[in-house]
Amino acid sequence: MSRRSPARDLKAASSGSRCRLKPLIVMLPILMLPLLLVLSGCLAQRPGPDVSAKERIYAIPLRSPESSAMFHFSRGRLLAADGDFQAAAEALQQAIGFDPRSAYLRLSLAHLLLATGDEKRALEVAEEALLQNPDLIDLHLLLGGIYFRDHDYQSAAEHFAKVIELDPEHENAYLHLTVTYSRLGDLAAAMNTLQKLLHRNPESLAGQLTLGRLFRDLKMVSEAEAAYRKLIAKQPKLAASYLELGVLLETESRYADAVDVYQLGLKANGRNLLLRRRLIRLLVQMDELDQALDELQVLVQLNPDDRESRRKIGLILLEQGAWADAETVFSELLVHEPAAEQTLFYYATALEKQQQWQAALDAVSRIDEQSELYPDALYHQSYLQHQLGHNDKAIELMRRRLTHEPQRGDFFDFLASLLELNEDISGARETLEDGIGRFPDDAELRYHLGLLFEKTGAREKALETMKEVLERDPNHPDALNYIAYSLAENQIDLERALRMVEKALEQKPAAYIFDTLGWIHFQAGRLEPARAALERAAAGMSSDPVIWEHLGDVYRALGLREDAAQAYRHALESDPANLELQQRLKSVGGDE
Repeated sequence: MSRRSPARDLKAASSGSRCRLKPLIVMLPILMLPLLLVLSGCLAQRPGPDVSAKERIYAIPLRSPESSAMFHFSRGRLLAADGDFQAAAEALQQAIGFDPRSAYLRLSLAHLLLATGDEKRALEVAEEALLQNPDLIDLHLLLGGIYFRDHDYQSAAEHFAKVIELDPEHENAYLHLTVTYSRLGDLAAAMNTLQKLLHRNPESLAGQLTLGRLFRDLKMVSEAEAAYRKLIAKQPKLAASYLELGVLLETESRYADAVDVYQLGLKANGRNLLLRRRLIRLLVQMDELDQALDELQVLVQLNPDDRESRRKIGLILLEQGAWADAETVFSELLVHEPAAEQTLFYYATALEKQQQWQAALDAVSRIDEQSELYPDALYHQSYLQHQLGHNDKAIELMRRRLTHEPQRGDFFDFLASLLELNEDISGARETLEDGIGRFPDDAELRYHLGLLFEKTGAREKALETMKEVLERDPNHPDALNYIAYSLAENQIDLERALRMVEKALEQKPAAYIFDTLGWIHFQAGRLEPARAALERAAAGMSSDPVIWEHLGDVYRALGLREDAAQAYRHALESDPANLELQQRLKSVGGDE
């Protein structure tokens, strides 16, 4: 076999076909930044297997600068393919050292530098490449993208406009320039750019979609809606049209129309999860929970492993009061994720609503102390222990709850109620005062404190506290009722008391507030209005002896002795040791 010389190999290599270097990265649309690296090019030629090691040693020093550039470019391509962008950028830098006039190499390096997060250096390299080749389209797209991302919209617009100048058919450049003008606030220029694109290509889906968006940004709602509906008619499979039109209709509070659009979109795109989830969100917002449940069931059928949709099904069932069904849903989820704390919490809630106190307590007690849900879990544990009759344990748990953030006024209110049940009135008062110190505008805490003062006979303090409640919440129905009843009992300013109780009834038409209304009328000598109000109160709260006593007094004043006797008997059923009631019963000829 004849022996080939290194010089001959080199000559053969240099005279063969040569590949033109191409950019390492293909420019993607501006709205898809950060850019995806795709390296392309030619691998440097290597000596064949018939060349001896000695010949290869002689060939290496004779490699041309262009071959060296190709070698490092190819190495960078392989490194980038492996995800080592930093090393790939270094290889490209070496390639540029051998071929410093290549704008393509600098463009590829700029993309790699962007991938490594070195945007400043990427911009410098891209600007250098621009000096070498000012008509390189991909370079203008890259620079436009960098400036757009940096909110330098004027510079971005200049580069996108240059792309259109170089290639009037470049659709993405029109779209990028339209969006850029929109960000600059020059909506006329944006519309003009888009119209040029649609004039060149009336069937451009991206252009028609952008037209709808532009009309939307211009607050031209009817024009935007028309653009989207036109696109839907042409391309019923384009889910983005339905989504964007639906959102536009939602912003106009046209919720039913938005539902129709989403449902129409799902007829053409039945497996589109974004459309269905948007529809579900809107149905829940509209309180159309049955329809939302149906759509969620479809989501689960499409994706049986969609546990989040299953959780939402459980939450809707909780909202609907379908406690047993909700329990089943959360129980099944816990089979797959036994430590899922949010699911445990919902499961415990479903059990709690069914008054399965111990089972609910067992579930909520499984929530770890390190969990964000742990403070709320303590609150529920306290409530459940109270329901199980373990008041001391309930108090202990609530005290632990109050050592955690965030705090709420109702936590102090609940602890005070537990202490009050244990006859620890001073402890309840201290707890309420502590809560008021933390939440001075919490009307409920002050109202509870006022009731404690009333319970201990400190009526002046109680009345003063109720006035403080109304300073913070002028419409607080129970404070209004308390003060109105106090005025009626003392026969002071009955017209003011009447105005207050009527205001309270507007907020809360409760039986005990109707009792106050009736008693005010009675004290003012208006017996028929008193009778009507008290009969309504008795119908709503038949176990309250005070209401029956008041009604008996009205009947007696009206001369209805038998009705009065019957009312007093009802009162004595709940308070048989009340001597005053016994005397009143005798006074109308009733039994002792």
